[in-house]
Amino acid sequence: MKAENQKNAIAQLKKQGFKVVKGYANLYLNQSGVVYHCTKGRYLKIVQNRNTISIGTKKVSVPKLILQEFAGETYRAGQIAYIDGDKTNICLSNIRYQRKYPPGEAKRIERDKLLTAIRCYFSVDKNYTPGNQFLTKEYLRAITESRDFFNIHSQKANIKVFSTYLNGIHAETIPNSTTKYLGALSKHATAKALNLSVRDTETIIENFTALLITEILTEMDAGKLALRPYREKNNTINQLNENAKMYLSKISEIKRGGLYVNPP
Repeated sequence: MKAENQKNAIAQLKKQGFKVVKGYANLYLNQSGVVYHCTKGRYLKIVQNRNTISIGTKKVSVPKLILQEFAGETYRAGQIAYIDGDKTNICLSNIRYQRKYPPGEAKRIERDKLLTAIRCYFSVDKNYTPGNQFLTKEYLRAITESRDFFNIHSQKANIKVFSTYLNGIHAETIPNSTTKYLGALSKHATAKALNLSVRDTETIIENFTALLITEILTEMDAGKLALRPYREKNNTINQLNENAKMYLSKISEIKRGGLYVNPP
């Protein structure tokens, strides 16, 4: 009789949109965060402010279970963000992981390989290092344009983040913006413009940079690209100063009602 009652209860739960929780055969969950324990025959109490339930000696996050069962997210370490700011509202539409990518997802950028990739397109000064973020970014912007990188990888998830970081964004997408177009953005500004965490933004940028490096070095190994010689005359500072003057000039044009600005 007990087994029959449990079977009927499960059938009713499924009709109401409940799903069995992966790894917990006796737990059923809906998108609003209501949890039913089949063996105990009752709904479980959720600990306030923590949004957890107790399974034996284990504390389990209900929002993370919801994301796992209804959004296909892996149950993992990381904080939960509540979109409307209300931590009692744990329905699927109001929750997400604070970070889209868990720690360790970013590919490590090796500076010597990045320098090699850049030298396949530019004769750089001997004193130049990829640690010069301004110049490195300008090199990467030119290289991606030359390789049609963003069109080739247009279907890849989050390619817009890398493009925005290097090339800029239409400013009408940013609240209270007074310009029509913003040039290449910092990682922090890119994160803010696209409503991402800074760490997620950094991860995406590093992963696409790593992909670009891999493609270039593969072509170099195949003999399609070759290292360019170092530039003999050290004019990096002069070049940067000239770029800065050009950029400021374009900023002035915007203030006078010009259309777009791209960093030089």
